[in-house]
Amino acid sequence: MQRQTAMDDRQHPRRDVSLVVSYRPKDPTAGYDISETRTISQGGMLLTTARAFASGARLAIWIRLPCRGLPRLMLATVEALGARELVPSFT
Repeated sequence: MQRQTAMDDRQHPRRDVSLVVSYRPKDPTAGYDISETRTISQGGMLLTTARAFASGARLAIWIRLPCRGLPRLMLATVEALGARELVPSFT
């Protein structure tokens, strides 16, 4: 069931979707970690990470979308939502 929040008024409403992703800082020498999305929209996603990223950090994210075959590489910019949550937005 979808959570209803004040953020549902955004341009691209988020949906509760759980997808496994691998991510790393855009720096190609950094290793990948694995996470799971909590919500996703056309404009971004919320995922929990084992690392702290500064707002504005660039991430390389590999994600496999249902019915899309091979994983896709997306570049994202971290946007801080709160004290402990960071959200990559697709750019």
